[in-house]
Amino acid sequence: MKKSDERFSSLSKGILFCILLCNLGYFMVAPLRNMGIRHVFVFLGSLLFYLIAALRLPNIKIKNSTILLCLLLLSLLLFQNIFKMKAFSFELIYNCMNFISFFILMTTKSNFTTTEKELRWIFHFSIIIAITMFITSFTSAAYYFEDGRNTGALVLGMTNPNLTAMMISGYFNVIAINFKRSKRKIMLLIILLALMYLMVLTGARSSILASALVLLYMIVFSNVKIPQILIVAPVVFSILFSPIYLNLYKSGFNNIKFLGSKSFFSGREIVYEKIFSCFDNIGVLLFGDLDSFKFSNAHNAPLTIVASLGIICGVVVYHYFTNNLMSLNKSANTPLSRISIVCILGVYIQSSTESLMFTGTFPSITFMYIYLMLAENTNEYMIRDQYGDNNEKSIVHN
Repeated sequence: MKKSDERFSSLSKGILFCILLCNLGYFMVAPLRNMGIRHVFVFLGSLLFYLIAALRLPNIKIKNSTILLCLLLLSLLLFQNIFKMKAFSFELIYNCMNFISFFILMTTKSNFTTTEKELRWIFHFSIIIAITMFITSFTSAAYYFEDGRNTGALVLGMTNPNLTAMMISGYFNVIAINFKRSKRKIMLLIILLALMYLMVLTGARSSILASALVLLYMIVFSNVKIPQILIVAPVVFSILFSPIYLNLYKSGFNNIKFLGSKSFFSGREIVYEKIFSCFDNIGVLLFGDLDSFKFSNAHNAPLTIVASLGIICGVVVYHYFTNNLMSLNKSANTPLSRISIVCILGVYIQSSTESLMFTGTFPSITFMYIYLMLAENTNEYMIRDQYGDNNEKSIVHN
C-alpha cells in the first residue's frame, strides 16, 4: 500500500471512530432534554460525513466518470437554488450538503481495508448505544419530541417515532449480524429482544417488518446468494408506496389494518396529497421546488427527492443507487456481505414511510455507511470470539 493510501486509510478509520462517538453522545444526552447539546453531536457528525465524502471522491474511476458528471450537475442544481433564495437559509444549505455527501457515499467505495478491529468497534458501540436507548426509554425524554411536545409513542427525544425506530432497527441489525458468530448469545438475545420491544413501542411497522426480514434471512438464508430481482423489488416498493397509499385512502379503504389493530393510514395521506397536488405544475414535477421543500421529510424518500429535485433527478439518483447495490450484490460471497445487503434492502423498505435516512441526515446516515462498508467485504471475516485476539485478519475490499 502506498504511503498516501495508508494516510487515507488511517484518517478514514479515525473518522469512523469519531462518528461512532458522536452517535453515542447523541443518545447519552437524550435524558437531559437539551437539544442544544444534542445538536452539537448532529453538527459534528454531519461534518465528519462531509469529510468522508470528500475523501471518497478520488475513488470515482474514469469508467464511472458519469457518476462524477452527475454529482457536478447535482451540485450545480442545488447551489443554483441556494443563490436564488430571497433570504439566507441555513437549513437549505445544510440539507443540500447532507444529500451531496449521501450521494457520494452511495456511489463510491470505502477508503480502507476493514479489519476485525473496526468490526469490534462497530459491534461494541452498537451494544453500548442499545443499552443506552433501553435505559433512556424509562426516562422523561422517552415520549417527548425534540421540540418538547408529548407523544403517545416512544421517540427518545427525536423528531418522530419512525426515525426513532429506524435508529433502533439499525443497532438491532448490527448486533444481529454478529449474533451467530458470538459466544455471548444469551446476552445478545436479551439485547435484541429489548430492542424489538422498543421498536414495538414506537409503533413504526415498516421498521419492525424490515428487522424481521433481516433476522429471517440471517437465520435461514445467509448462505444463499440474493437474486438480483430481490435487490430491485424493495427499491420499486419504496417508489410506488406513496401513490398506492394515497389512492387506497382516496378510494375509501380507510379501515385497512396492518400489523395489529392500528389503521394502515396514519396521517401521511395529508402530506402525500399536498405534495402530489404541487406536481400539477409540470415545472415542479420535472425539476422540483428546492426552495419550498428543502429536502423536508415527506415520510417517503423517493417523494422527498422528487419534490426537491424533480423526477428527472430522482430517476438518475435512484439509477445510480440501485446499480451500485446490484454491483455489490454480484460480488457478495460471504454471509457478512450478504446480510449487510439485506440490511440495506430493509432501509429501502423503511424509506417508504421515512425519508431522513435517504437525505443524509445524521445520525441515521451512519447505518447506511456501516452496511455499505460491510457489504464491500469479499473475503471471509474473522472474529475475536471464535479465533482470539492474535488472529486478526483483514476484510479485503474490491
